[in-house]
Amino acid sequence: MDQPSGIVELSIMLNDLPKMDVRSQTDAFVVVEGTDHAGNTITLGRTEVIDDCPDPRFVTKIELPYFFEWPQPLRFRVFDADSPKHLDNLKKQEHVGDAETPVELAQIMCAPESTYTSLLKHHGKARGRITVIAEQQASCSQAVKFMFSCTKLEKKDMFSSDPFLTISRSMESGAWVPVWKSDVVKKSLKPKFKPDDITLLKLANGDADRPIKITVMDWDSDGTHDFMGEVVTSCRELEEAAQTDKSLTFTDPNKKTQAKREKSRGHLHVVQWGLYEKPTFANFLKHGLQLHLSVAIDFTASNGPPSDPRSLHYMGDEAHPNEYIRAIRSVARVVGPYDPAQRFRAIGFGANINGAVSHNFLLAGGDGTVEGAEGVESVYRQALANVTLSGPTLFAQFLTSAVTNARARGPGHYDVMLVLTDGVVMDTAQTIKAIVDGSDAPLSIIIIGVGGANFDRMDVLDADTAPLTSGGKTMARDIVQFVAFRSNADDPQRLAAMTLAELPQQVEAYQALAATRGVAFL
Repeated sequence: MDQPSGIVELSIMLNDLPKMDVRSQTDAFVVVEGTDHAGNTITLGRTEVIDDCPDPRFVTKIELPYFFEWPQPLRFRVFDADSPKHLDNLKKQEHVGDAETPVELAQIMCAPESTYTSLLKHHGKARGRITVIAEQQASCSQAVKFMFSCTKLEKKDMFSSDPFLTISRSMESGAWVPVWKSDVVKKSLKPKFKPDDITLLKLANGDADRPIKITVMDWDSDGTHDFMGEVVTSCRELEEAAQTDKSLTFTDPNKKTQAKREKSRGHLHVVQWGLYEKPTFANFLKHGLQLHLSVAIDFTASNGPPSDPRSLHYMGDEAHPNEYIRAIRSVARVVGPYDPAQRFRAIGFGANINGAVSHNFLLAGGDGTVEGAEGVESVYRQALANVTLSGPTLFAQFLTSAVTNARARGPGHYDVMLVLTDGVVMDTAQTIKAIVDGSDAPLSIIIIGVGGANFDRMDVLDADTAPLTSGGKTMARDIVQFVAFRSNADDPQRLAAMTLAELPQQVEAYQALAATRGVAFL
């Protein structure tokens, strides 16, 4: 399972319940249902029973992991406890009603003060109201600022080593999952790494005593990095090491003899380790943050004529929508609930319009926004009938406009630009400049490659290995994520998860950047 963005507690209260019993008020309890990744209904939690009360306020909280990148539809069902000894058997209880429609956890998080209210309905008849308040657990906002250095590392190259560190946390299964990686320090056996921070939830699932493993590797340009040593420790031990100036010893557990396994392979020094409360994406939602989705669609000729069943733009089979539409639907389903207005901007690039090629044109009139994913699909279909596919594949113009639009919205808003393309960008230098210039704007860029092209060259925009630079300027933060559609074509939810997993951290990084520059965020 993916790492949650946080842990959320739901507080539930009911009002104006009908009198379900002859001699007393309703003995109410609430069951919260959701779905697993296979679409099966599962029970996520339930409240206690409160006897004889038309307006119960439940003490029991429903605790849920919050995954920004996954849809999390919830169904709230209210029952009158007719058989208190068999509460697990809902057929023996009297059904009071359900919240009107299933609601996404994201909708509750984005409601004013993270408070959602709905009528309870039973066969179309109103039976009171339900109010749900979402609150992130305090432990989710705890983070640690840290800095490491090493001494007495071994030479892995002819004269030195190029060390970097990784941190992995232990899972209940016994597996180790990487959660952090340092920069590479070239040609040093006593490297000092840049300070960084990470939430305790991500680092150790919020548990200061959970084992974590710090590994030191020697970087190689071909990706075959050499193992240098490791140490298994915990957050508590690292905090003590920072306070006492105690070093930890790297060893190599893969050696054949005990003496060699216990031999020192260098020392880890905890230069800094300090806990602090970190503003989180969930906190921002509670205070009114809104996301705004724009979709840029590739109208270059390499997609193939839309009338050809082999074309990536082919619309002839409604039962099997093309990759563009499937990508729009999967991403919009996740991002949509964070935009209360449900207005998405639809953009095209690479088409010939009235004899001239445009690399940045609106698919709808006015400001180019339409209602929801259905609106984007509609104007996309209309555009295919009215423009001529052309080229080349150029990103810089519409990305520059996206940066301008994001800056213009003001505090409380954050833009997400979804780019759908069938080919590799041709104006790489100009595109990198637009990304670098936009890295200090409230903007994230998600690129999905559709079709079967070789997208290896697109990874340079992702900046996962090194920050982008342009004209001597280095990007202020990472704002781009690239995913090939066909790597997750059979699972649209997984596609959305892959493309959107980094977005909460990118928003948090922008808030931190804005704070250092005195720019209002909310």
